[in-house]
Amino acid sequence: MGIEEKLCVIYIEDDQGLACLAQHRLQRSDVLTVTTASCGSEGLELIASMAPDVVVIDYVLPDMSGLDILKVIEEANCPNIVSIIVTGAGDERVAVDAMKHHALDYIIKDTNGDFLNTLAQLIPKLVAHQRLIIKQQQSDKQIRSLSAALSQSSDGIIIYNQQGEAIYANDAVEKITGFKAEQIVGFCPTPQSSKSWPFRHRLWKKVTAGVCDGEKISECKPNGESFSIILTISPIYTHDGTIEEYVTTLKDVTAYEKLLAEFHQAQKMEAVGTLVGGIAHDFNNSLAGIVANIFLARLEAKSLPEVVERLTSMEGLCFHASDMIKQMLIFARKSTVEMKPLFIASFLKEIIKLHKVSIPENIALNHSIVPSNMTVMGDINLLQQVVMNLLNNSRDALEGVTNPTITIGLDAYRADEKFQRAHGHLDVDDFACITIADNGCGIANKDFEHIFDPFFTTKEVGKGTGLGLAMCFGSIESHHGTIEVNSEVGSGTSFKVYLPLTKEVQHNGAKEMAAENMNGHGETILLVDDNETLVQTGSAVLERLGYHVLTAADGFEAMELYKTHIDKIDLILLDIVMPRMGGVELASILTEMNPKVKIIFMTGYAEGELANERDVLNNSTVLSKPYTIHALSQVILKSLSS
Repeated sequence: MGIEEKLCVIYIEDDQGLACLAQHRLQRSDVLTVTTASCGSEGLELIASMAPDVVVIDYVLPDMSGLDILKVIEEANCPNIVSIIVTGAGDERVAVDAMKHHALDYIIKDTNGDFLNTLAQLIPKLVAHQRLIIKQQQSDKQIRSLSAALSQSSDGIIIYNQQGEAIYANDAVEKITGFKAEQIVGFCPTPQSSKSWPFRHRLWKKVTAGVCDGEKISECKPNGESFSIILTISPIYTHDGTIEEYVTTLKDVTAYEKLLAEFHQAQKMEAVGTLVGGIAHDFNNSLAGIVANIFLARLEAKSLPEVVERLTSMEGLCFHASDMIKQMLIFARKSTVEMKPLFIASFLKEIIKLHKVSIPENIALNHSIVPSNMTVMGDINLLQQVVMNLLNNSRDALEGVTNPTITIGLDAYRADEKFQRAHGHLDVDDFACITIADNGCGIANKDFEHIFDPFFTTKEVGKGTGLGLAMCFGSIESHHGTIEVNSEVGSGTSFKVYLPLTKEVQHNGAKEMAAENMNGHGETILLVDDNETLVQTGSAVLERLGYHVLTAADGFEAMELYKTHIDKIDLILLDIVMPRMGGVELASILTEMNPKVKIIFMTGYAEGELANERDVLNNSTVLSKPYTIHALSQVILKSLSS
């Protein structure tokens, strides 16, 4: 390696005559410029300000030794500076000490100054040698960095030669594909390998075919677990432009695809929520009118027990339909749930007793409920619906199966690393795990990803709505839990429901009010609703309960009536959502007119649809349509007597 630019040399020498001679002799060379210093401290100042290429140091100086200067240069971490020690007397110990502190040479002075000619020839060679070493060190560091980057990259990297034979595979390849590096490196395809390891064979074919940019591939690991990658194959060229090797990058997009699937599921849920939310109000209003008419018809048909029985059955169907709407709204997260502490073991035992009659006698119903005081925060009606839907699903899957069996289990579960990765949105580690398993027909692979989709069913027309599992999914999500399913065609299906444990204590609920309706004594009630049918039937019901009724079709009409009859009206039954003036706005005006006014709100909307009025409604009595006449009579009596 030659030196083309001029090299900056600082010569530290206390003998002024020798210093002048050294400067003169060294500068005869075309590549050296020399600056002298008469002591160590002056030399160090010049080194700091000039950043020289070479420092020539006399071993003995008046203020410090040459070794002291070498130590300062070493501590300052200046690998580009070539240091040379000169001394008047040869001493191997001094030479060894100088070399320890990174001096590149050690020269003995002679009396006639011939050593300076040797020094002039030596300096360019030492600088060239030093720069070569530094460049090699930088190159080695870069190679180590590149090697570490390849090895530690989260993307899988495989390097192939021109024949398509893998010559390198990093650690991420095994993590992504399940194949160890030794199973990839050196692989050459055979008829047997294409059957036993189709992914390696397929990858080899793509490499030998040439460049591949961003192709998505979905495959299975040797253990059967699926994965998805984005594959990129790029050629590595030699200096003359010929292809020497191929570098293949495998970007794992399995987690991304899972997130994408969850996003699509969320979109479906939002679509269902929009649909159900749009019809819930009118549907619940209609059910409220039907329930009221059934109540009136049942009073007229007291002498006809068969008619009364049918009317009672119709009323039950109305509330069942209302529960379905509520389930769908909760599934779509447009309604709230009533969360209370619940002993999950006791709850499950009661559910098993209750629903055992719905399971055919030929099906064995086994259960393993761990005796425990595990408590979860739950809505008892929703959780009952979840268990019922899963039991019905298992029952239907057992049709035609020999020795059909359903097994219900309850265990405590502590989330492991795999569970936490799969359900990162859950912020707790301790769960109650409910398992409902069967040995039925199982779920086909093509249907597996759709089983929680709303309106998806594999049952015959008329045998399933496709909402059972969708409701289960939404209900468990609303409980901040999750649901997993494992299935094998012909071997059965297992659902696992995970509910977060809580330390809150279950309290006994208040005693239920008496079942009979509570009648009034001629009090005046103002009924306000924009639905004409509900006004008519509601008036008739209230009159049968013993009340005098005034009616209004909207907020403005109600306000005028209240002004006229303010001293006579004892209670107001008020629809929340009405044209022109809503119930909450009207209630605010009436409260200003009479701070003691008694109001009961009524609504056919889901609670989630009334977010703007929540502050007012949280401190008020609210009846959700449809409501039983018994509940209406109890609420009215409680409000009047308060």
